[in-house]
Amino acid sequence: MNDFIALQAALAGEYSLDREIGRGGMGVVYLAREVRLARPVAIKVLPPALAARPELREAFLHEAQTAAAVEALLRDPSASADSGQNEGRTHRSME
Repeated sequence: MNDFIALQAALAGEYSLDREIGRGGMGVVYLAREVRLARPVAIKVLPPALAARPELREAFLHEAQTAAAVEALLRDPSASADSGQNEGRTHRSME
């Protein structure tokens, strides 16, 4: 199973992946739709090989917390971001 299909299965019910929109040293970014709120989001995924390293997983989740704090200061307070782990995959969503 390729990474896209595996990630789609892991996030089923929460997000519906559309396509990859970027790739960098710490992850892959996908355009997706948050199912519950029916809104477009970007989901950055830490590849499983990197997520297996606790220090990189911690840095990735710290990045999500920092981005959420900045977004809260700059945007509508009702806007939200999500981060978590599903079936061994670490992710975060962004508006």
